[in-house]
Amino acid sequence: MNTISIEGRLTDDPEIKYFNGEQDSGIIIFDIAHNSPIKKNGVWTDEAHYFPCKIFVKGGQIKYYKNRLRKGGLIAIQGKLVQEKWKNAENQNRYKVSIQATDIVSFVPMES
Repeated sequence: MNTISIEGRLTDDPEIKYFNGEQDSGIIIFDIAHNSPIKKNGVWTDEAHYFPCKIFVKGGQIKYYKNRLRKGGLIAIQGKLVQEKWKNAENQNRYKVSIQATDIVSFVPMES
């Protein structure tokens, strides 16, 4: 099983990349910051964790997300963890784990 659900705030405005120059399908790339309570020296505080995310969208979803996803906006996502692998300039293997979202819920009102 590979599922993840997380709530947090967008660290920046999302990047939208359209497929084949069409405005109705593409990928939305964003980072989410999630705070977790942690006890340090007997005092509870929040510790921020940052996760790179992406979601593949089509149809009216791009316009919907473009109008709702903004830096600082509170969202909840569901998806799965994916691992990307590549070789750097020194021919060493590099890895990155990110969240491939399948659903996003925005708690920010839609812009007009």
